[in-house]
Amino acid sequence: MISARGGGGVVAGWEWDETLFAGTAAYYRRGRLPYAPGLAEALADALRLDRRGRLLDVGCGPGVVALTLAGLFAEVVGVDPDGGMI
Repeated sequence: MISARGGGGVVAGWEWDETLFAGTAAYYRRGRLPYAPGLAEALADALRLDRRGRLLDVGCGPGVVALTLAGLFAEVVGVDPDGGMI
């Protein structure tokens, strides 16, 4: 059992496994439920988005969130450790 935390907030002894999500993109796209209708508009109103900002989607997977919200920003950037998900 790992309980100690190292310097930078990462659990001591933990290492990223690059194969952890390998090959899952197709399943994610097929099985991911869509966001509720009107979610993008509700976020735009609540956050007072003016279509001038930049959205950074970290761990974007196939881009479900980024694509849903793309119309609310001037620029959208998605990054994911698994190149197959992008």
